Amino acid sequence: MSVKSMDANTVKLGKSGVVYIIKLQIQLLIMAAIFFTAAGSLHVKRGWIYFGIAAVTYVVSSIILIKSSPELLNERAKSRDNTKSRDKILVSLYLFIGFIGTHIVAGLDIGRFEWSELPIIYLIPGAVLYIASTAFGIWAMIVNKHFETTIRIQEDREHKVVKDGPYKIVRHPGYLSVLITWSSVPLMIGSLYAFFCTAAVFIIMIIRTAYEDKTLQKELPGYSQYAKEVKSRLVPGIW
Repeated sequence: MSVKSMDANTVKLGKSGVVYIIKLQIQLLIMAAIFFTAAGSLHVKRGWIYFGIAAVTYVVSSIILIKSSPELLNERAKSRDNTKSRDKILVSLYLFIGFIGTHIVAGLDIGRFEWSELPIIYLIPGAVLYIASTAFGIWAMIVNKHFETTIRIQEDREHKVVKDGPYKIVRHPGYLSVLITWSSVPLMIGSLYAFFCTAAVFIIMIIRTAYEDKTLQKELPGYSQYAKEVKSRLVPGIW
């Protein structure tokens, strides 16, 4: 039996999957280091609460995916030769603005210069949105074994159209999860200025969604028909 035909109960987490999980945890540590460095102090309670929630979410998400989708974790860690070149640029911009820019701006805002202040009560809806967006994204990853990090037609993995779970709601639930996540971060961390980075992430994700959707309709058999069945690309009932 080939790896392609094995189910999640047979495929085990490999070295590449372990590396991917470790990278996620290191990513969170780097974001925290960037934030507190920009803040100029470790005594930013809102920051510790935010990163505490994020850390728990990261760990729980990793455990769920290790149990349910080890094959996907193994695949997400690998670089691919047929990744669309335009997508590499979009991913780089997203990582820089979302993961780095947001935490620099938020740190400078609430820690060093105190440009703005969102009352602590905003932490509650922010945390709810953050956890909900993570759950929604995990749902999409469990349902879709082709949920890789870049845009490409996965001929090496028998790429097929997925219509189950959140894919019944929108064609790109992973990107919707991203939008909700970065909308929640400024609320949790308490920075109005961080919403500028959120707006930039929105623009990148809209461009990326349009590009991926066009690519799939052109190159993935059956996707054009799926697009007729599920009208919304990113936001239900809007686009």
